[in-house]
Amino acid sequence: SEPPKNLSLEWDDGYNLTIRWEHPDRTNGRLLEFQISVNEEMQLTYHINNEQLNYEYKLNIENTNFTLRQLNIEVKAKNSAGISNPIKISIQSPPKRPIFTRNPIIKNITNFRFTLEIPEILGVEGNKSNMYIVISDINNEHTLKREYIHSLERKLLEEVNISIENSWIANAFNLYHMMEQKDFFFEVGDDSETVFEETWKLKNRKLNVDRTYSVTFVLLNTYGKFSRASIYKIPQPIRLSESAGRLYYLLMLILIPIILSILYVLLKR
Repeated sequence: SEPPKNLSLEWDDGYNLTIRWEHPDRTNGRLLEFQISVNEEMQLTYHINNEQLNYEYKLNIENTNFTLRQLNIEVKAKNSAGISNPIKISIQSPPKRPIFTRNPIIKNITNFRFTLEIPEILGVEGNKSNMYIVISDINNEHTLKREYIHSLERKLLEEVNISIENSWIANAFNLYHMMEQKDFFFEVGDDSETVFEETWKLKNRKLNVDRTYSVTFVLLNTYGKFSRASIYKIPQPIRLSESAGRLYYLLMLILIPIILSILYVLLKR
């Protein structure tokens, strides 16, 4: 048989590679199968039940070692007389998705801030690998007031389907700089500013008492035209209550006189 014709490759938004080709011009008998080779490491077989003009095969590489590599694809036709020469094509594969080793958690909620405990991250690869911490005010009547939103922030929030009206990126981190960290903490609501990637100013906005917030983590690997992300949302909403702050100050008012009385007694001895 002659080789198959017009081999083409196409990625979806994840890790499915669609391999397409056409029937050979001359086959010298009925075709039995097509043989597909990936980097000479994976051998696949497409069995032919009915001969047709166009064929396609979907290959998923998510749980293989084929991410972030050049993939060399060959397709051969086989009949009872033998196997044809291959038709060949190459394509770059996307990077892995970075993942947490366990779920992030909320700690130390006050009436104006809360702390995130962020676990170790695996699967860091590509030209860029970043983590974005997105805070959303989920009180439906509230719209975030800001004079300007950076194009990168707008693009990221739109791509992960998070509302621009009531959400913002509190901070971003280069994951290559965090690969040695097992766990770290980030305090939300301290009103600090960070410049990320030279021009992108991120603001860790003050939080408002008696409002409810949600936290979303976007872990993103990028290589060339490919970007692959993992999205984690902390399931429970975070309610900032003024009563928590009032209780704290009430306890301080009760404890301070007691402490001063004890110190006075000790100094009199």
